[in-house]
Amino acid sequence: MKNPFLVFEEFLSPLQCEEIIIGNNNTFPNYDKDNKVQPLFFGNKLAESRIIPQLDADVVPLMESYYNVDIKGIKQFVFEWYSTGYDGKNPPRCENSSYINGKWQRVNTADFAGVIFLNDYNDKSPFDDEFEVMGGQLEFINHRFSFNPQRGTLIIFPGAPNFINNTAAVRAGELTQIRFHIATHDPFVYNMNDFKGDYAKWFNKGA
Repeated sequence: MKNPFLVFEEFLSPLQCEEIIIGNNNTFPNYDKDNKVQPLFFGNKLAESRIIPQLDADVVPLMESYYNVDIKGIKQFVFEWYSTGYDGKNPPRCENSSYINGKWQRVNTADFAGVIFLNDYNDKSPFDDEFEVMGGQLEFINHRFSFNPQRGTLIIFPGAPNFINNTAAVRAGELTQIRFHIATHDPFVYNMNDFKGDYAKWFNKGA
């Protein structure tokens, strides 16, 4: 059973994650006009320059073989910070398409997306708010499952509308994650027949 997701555990070390979070220097969350916590999106060129070589060496060759693609390049990183109180109600996102005139239309060259978690999910006591987060799961709406943040883990997935995603509410702690897009020379068209099954079979959940 071929899984459309590629998961790289420990892609970044705990020390790398900690250094990036400290370097981001996020202190005060964003609020909207109704005083609701909003995520912050920003760049970090130093961290990006250190991670790109790891992607080129460890991820790109495997992706090309696994998805049968020729990768053109990795786009600029976006660092995302979700603070305590974020309600998870921002509109879900599709990485490469928009819903226009009743149908999904591709609007960019984000053939694949990557998300790197810099915090660990924990919903039990004891809880360390310096590097743990309660909530903040990466939810895939169409597939009805989510990834719990796991510090240093990289998730790769196609950018197509089949992979509309959302970051869940953060009840305690903070979530920092890195999102980036990958373009291929020929546009990657997701074919469900190449990835049959569902998350239970893809991840050996038994149901």
